[in-house]
Amino acid sequence: MAGFLYTLLGITVGTTLNCVQREQISPCTCTYTLNSGGSQEQTAASIASTAQKIDIACEKMTSFNQVVNALRGNFNNYTRLNLRISHSSLDDLAHVNGTYFKDLGISIRTLNMSLNNISSFHPDAFEYMDSVAYLNLANNLLTTVPTDSLLHMPRLKTLSLGGNKIQELRETDFKGVNDLYSVVVSDNEIFRVDQNTFPANLRRLAIARNNLTTFNDSLKNLHKLEWVFASYNDISDLEGELPVPSRLWNLNLTHNLLTTIPDDFYHQSSLEHLELHHNKIYNLGGNLKKFRKIDYLDLSHNKLTSLDDDDFLECEKLEQLFLDNNMIIDIKNALLPLKRIIRIHLQYNSLTKFSLSQVKGLSTLRELDLKNNRIERIISSIEENYTLGHLKELNLAHNEILTLDGFLHGLTNLSKLNLSHNQLCHLSLSELVGLDKLALLDISYNQISTLSATSLITLPLVGTLLAGHNQLTILDKELHSFPNICYADFSHNKIAKLGDELASRSTCRGKDNVVVSIVRIFLKGNELQCSKELANAKESNKGFQAELIGLPECDMFENSPSSSSPMSPPTASITEILEVKKLDEVSADRTRKMEDEPVYQSDDPGQEPVMQILISSSPPTA
Repeated sequence: MAGFLYTLLGITVGTTLNCVQREQISPCTCTYTLNSGGSQEQTAASIASTAQKIDIACEKMTSFNQVVNALRGNFNNYTRLNLRISHSSLDDLAHVNGTYFKDLGISIRTLNMSLNNISSFHPDAFEYMDSVAYLNLANNLLTTVPTDSLLHMPRLKTLSLGGNKIQELRETDFKGVNDLYSVVVSDNEIFRVDQNTFPANLRRLAIARNNLTTFNDSLKNLHKLEWVFASYNDISDLEGELPVPSRLWNLNLTHNLLTTIPDDFYHQSSLEHLELHHNKIYNLGGNLKKFRKIDYLDLSHNKLTSLDDDDFLECEKLEQLFLDNNMIIDIKNALLPLKRIIRIHLQYNSLTKFSLSQVKGLSTLRELDLKNNRIERIISSIEENYTLGHLKELNLAHNEILTLDGFLHGLTNLSKLNLSHNQLCHLSLSELVGLDKLALLDISYNQISTLSATSLITLPLVGTLLAGHNQLTILDKELHSFPNICYADFSHNKIAKLGDELASRSTCRGKDNVVVSIVRIFLKGNELQCSKELANAKESNKGFQAELIGLPECDMFENSPSSSSPMSPPTASITEILEVKKLDEVSADRTRKMEDEPVYQSDDPGQEPVMQILISSSPPTA
């Protein structure tokens, strides 16, 4: 249809539609995209303009003059052209003016000149480039912002100067580009920013990985600012630095030197995403309690020692809270207002006690991580537990828990339970009654000597049982409570006897109750000896479609182990198998950390609708 319209209107666009022959613009290359849409009432010029987008890539050029000679005369004025020049030697840009761009006779929308070792530009290098909306000068050798050159780009919306050698941002650096929407100056050597440096219309600023100790009031008048990435600096104080009133919804100040949340921070109540991990914050001071829009808060890797009841008082939309790797000894009732919370991370703290009453009523909570604390006991009541109806993952590994005391009763939707690396001596499966959706149970690295089994209790969905590194001495019918087990690890116990019917009631099933594999039982590092009883147990369980892995290798199962090879040949460990299995269970949850700034899509009508800007200035991998 597009070709018919061009023919009907007498437009000669064959060359640009076919992106010209490669040899005509060699060593540059060309690709194009036809845009859909448009009406028959459009003019010839507008049809040609909207019908195509040309992407030109020029690499390993010896000069900018070579680029001009390759492209001159090969595209018409209606071409929407995105030009990328990289890994080239463009020293002549410091001396040539913009008549080269004029001679090209094309309208450049995006200009990417990253990775060229450019150290300076002629003041008029970008003359006749007033159509450019996106300019990428990242990963060069610039020591200052090319202010005079930018004056020729009044429509510029996005400017990337990341990965250069800039040390200061001056008040005059962005004059003449008042409509700048996004500025990227990450990965420079910036230690000072003048007041009023940035245009008043700025929405997005990336200034991460520099040497800033203060914003120096450079942000306080940017009332349209929406997000700031300033991680990996040396900023110690935010008092009075952020705009009021504010439109900020995304703020990343990770890896700085902040010690407190400033008293005036309540003005930033428009924030939805706040990352302050890897600072030195020791007290919240109640200065986050008014954040009614926030849904993601990361305060991990700080120096918090306790929480107050009102720290998150009005954070009713908070879904993900990260408080791990602090020194918290008491959370009080700080979490109770979080009625939409999905994920809470409290691992690597100093909690000695925890009560499920501290999270009661959080009906949307799906993941609670308490590993690597000093918890000796979990306090709960079945009434409180029933209010945690969506809790699916509970991690209590690396604590000092001695007994369960029924704290799991009522957690009916739990699918993953990790109790490894504790001090449990006895585990009655009656403690797990009602956990009909449990799929993974990890009780490894405890002191458990018996697993009290009963035919009256079944855990119908448990597919993985990790019970290695305990004190078990006998395995008889312990798997009868796990009818759908696929992997059972009993390695490194003190097991000396196996029951012939260990796996008689277990089958590894997948979706639709289809048998997908044999049952694998790992027994390496126990006290099993070659005997007829062991031979019988092996053969009997083999008949139940179960493989006993890690048994001593015996000659006809005589009464002593084979002197030549006491153990069976190496097999895949349970850890290796589970790592593979995890790859199939990766969820689509929001990415937890944002150490590097994300790719974002412009929503400004003046920019390319499909343009994406990678804030991190690291060069893309091939």
